[in-house]
Amino acid sequence: MVGLYFQNSPVNFLRDFPCRNVLRNEANKRQFNVGKQVTLMGVEVIEEPVNPNWSEGNQFLLAENFTSTGVQLQYQWTDKLDTEVRVNNGWDDVKDNNKSLSYMGRIGYVFNPNMNIAVVGYGGPEEAGNNSAWREGINIVGNYKITPKLNSYIQFDYGHEDANAVLPKAGDAEWYAAGVWLTYDFTDKIELALRADDFDDKDGARTSGGILAATGTPIGTPFPANTGQNLTSVTLTLNTRPFDNFQFRPEIRWDHSDLAGAFGGRKNQFTAGFGIAYLF
Repeated sequence: MVGLYFQNSPVNFLRDFPCRNVLRNEANKRQFNVGKQVTLMGVEVIEEPVNPNWSEGNQFLLAENFTSTGVQLQYQWTDKLDTEVRVNNGWDDVKDNNKSLSYMGRIGYVFNPNMNIAVVGYGGPEEAGNNSAWREGINIVGNYKITPKLNSYIQFDYGHEDANAVLPKAGDAEWYAAGVWLTYDFTDKIELALRADDFDDKDGARTSGGILAATGTPIGTPFPANTGQNLTSVTLTLNTRPFDNFQFRPEIRWDHSDLAGAFGGRKNQFTAGFGIAYLF
């Protein structure tokens, strides 16, 4: 696999409905945004060059929304504590696919310059035409800089969805996920990044029939229809900047599922690739 990225012209998920900051007080403690905004969840973000690894992990792909369209109020209570509250049209929908709104909130706390944590909670009906079957959950992200060169991140996810016709088996569905990232800076131009994650889609809600089948947004290689699987991945990325503004990121990745045939007839998948980015 090969990836190319130009920082001033990425694949722009926000281009058509950008977020607008319509209110900010003089002290910058309060901010009110309207429009299409990226998720509040997770270690990884859409802009690939700033992530620890080149590829996106299972938690980014399966446990989180990418964007939401709505309104957000952010408040910086102290230099250590901030909150965000968002009312939106649902996961990855510009126009709501039902008649009920969705909600998301985040609280972040900085313990010291080397350690911080953020907790996100969300809830709302997400299936088309269904106003009562809620999807709700919690996302926890922590960052601890162990030494000046060694950095770490952790992420935990729990999700639940009420019984509805889209789910692959009768009854409510749940999923759990945990991930850890370690990065080590050998120099200011060479960094090694390791990611390991585990995603337990115990009822098939997030992986049956496609990576994002439950949201109606399939991407990547679809998984077979299933009523539950456990996914594990380990990824090692060498982040280099051989020249100013130029990023080269070779990577190897192993994915495993306990579902027979999850990866084109196999339980395991090995991937090698690299990403190139020019930042300006």
